[in-house]
Amino acid sequence: MQTPGPYDPLTPRQELISECEGLGLDADAPKDWRDAFSDDELRSAIVRLSKQEA
Repeated sequence: MQTPGPYDPLTPRQELISECEGLGLDADAPKDWRDAFSDDELRSAIVRLSKQEA
């Protein structure tokens, strides 16, 4: 399998991580949240952070 290049589309997990980063999850999450959080936890964080922004 070929390694993804810089212009390849993001995987679904990378999309979740990117959205969390954009919403500022880094500020209140453990240092290893990108590896430790499940996809469901990332989705929950997105919902929570989106509500805080509103």
